[in-house]
Amino acid sequence: QTEPDPPEAVATLPRLKIDDISREIETIPTERSAIAGVPVLSHDIFTNGIAYLDLAFDVSDIPEELQPYLPLLGKLTTQMGAAGLSYEAMAKRIALRTGGLGASVSTGLTADGKGNWQKMVFSVKALYRNVDEAAGIVQDILTAGDLDDAARMRDLILEKKNGLHASVIPSGHLFAQMAAAAAFSVSAWRNEQWHGRTQLRFIAGTADRLADLQEDLREKMARLKEIIFVRNRLHLNLTADEEGLRLLAAAAGRFSSLPAGEPPTQVEAPSHRPTQTGIIIPAQVSYVAKVLAAPSYDDPLSAPLFVLAKQLSNGYLYRHIRVQGGAYGGSCRYEPMSGLFAFLSYRDPHLTETLDVYRDAVEEASRNQVMPEELEKAVIGSIGALDRPLDPAGRGYTALIREFSGLTDPDRRRFRGAILDITPEGLRETARSYFRAAAAVAGIAVCASEERLGKANEILTEKLTLEKLM
Repeated sequence: QTEPDPPEAVATLPRLKIDDISREIETIPTERSAIAGVPVLSHDIFTNGIAYLDLAFDVSDIPEELQPYLPLLGKLTTQMGAAGLSYEAMAKRIALRTGGLGASVSTGLTADGKGNWQKMVFSVKALYRNVDEAAGIVQDILTAGDLDDAARMRDLILEKKNGLHASVIPSGHLFAQMAAAAAFSVSAWRNEQWHGRTQLRFIAGTADRLADLQEDLREKMARLKEIIFVRNRLHLNLTADEEGLRLLAAAAGRFSSLPAGEPPTQVEAPSHRPTQTGIIIPAQVSYVAKVLAAPSYDDPLSAPLFVLAKQLSNGYLYRHIRVQGGAYGGSCRYEPMSGLFAFLSYRDPHLTETLDVYRDAVEEASRNQVMPEELEKAVIGSIGALDRPLDPAGRGYTALIREFSGLTDPDRRRFRGAILDITPEGLRETARSYFRAAAAVAGIAVCASEERLGKANEILTEKLTLEKLM
């Protein structure tokens, strides 16, 4: 485990060369227009007779006390009755006329790092012959949704609680990352609030007291619907070929029936301080996250940091956390569209030792120049992450997110070129200049058993603040 692989063995592995990689980016055809005053993005893509429609509503100014309700709003809106139909009748209608209907809440930074976006997105897909009916279903759930079925509401809330709780162990590293990152930006805080332990506690508390809270919950859902489901917050995204786009555009006229409503306003962002948190979970292993604030996509350091994260993941962290430490995984992530640089471990038998590895990885990257062949592998891996294949729905949705982020094709082309041009010295200088300031302020979160967290606090200089998951 401590011996390096023999060079002759490594040389037998086939691999790409940097010269084999194109400098050109893949673009997504996009046209901008408007329907009844609502901004529309259209993507002329071959979809084999399936049309994809996304409705994105701005939720950036929703009052803070209502923000935790947003994921539940999406679930209740899409999975209860509507327009005079029971849940069972509505579910049958959705199954007969669509290929799927769902809702999600998403957030991120703008490419220049100066702003953020927060959206609730409803997505539906349908065969061309059912496009108008599919749009009608979405119109009905938005304008005539039924929240009176108490038994169905309780089932959905319990389902969401159980789903979140069941995801903690297999996705403990993500829960830890969200907890460690929450203080660094509004989008990171929203991500934790909507998808992390904060959301789990909120849903669990709601489920436990639903009999007392049901009327209040209906009132809050009704209030959110009135604020959010309006034309002045809506952005439409259409993905299909020429025929499908024509059908989608005609069907999208239905949403002119939404009330105009008020456009989103500027609100003061909540502020938080980075914390060192131990989250008690029923597990014999640890999930250790350390998160640093990082530059945005447009920053000159973003491309080398993207490569550095890949190099540390496949090099130093892989050797010390997985091979020598015995964890199932150790990785490093730089997310330029969220402004975060994270160190993570997965199903880790260690805790304090892993935090030491994270510190040593920073020193290693800042002090020693990576070997050219290791850099080449990191560059190729970075391009592989950029060039991940997408289905037609994924391409349309990706274009929508880029629109919200202000990320242009020239930006992406510069980013790709900077990755391909990185040198060993450039990578080391990036590590030095970035980590010197960023490493001084870190968020740390560990998901582990109470016993393991207690033992860690006996060793750590800066103690973890322990809290129960629920």
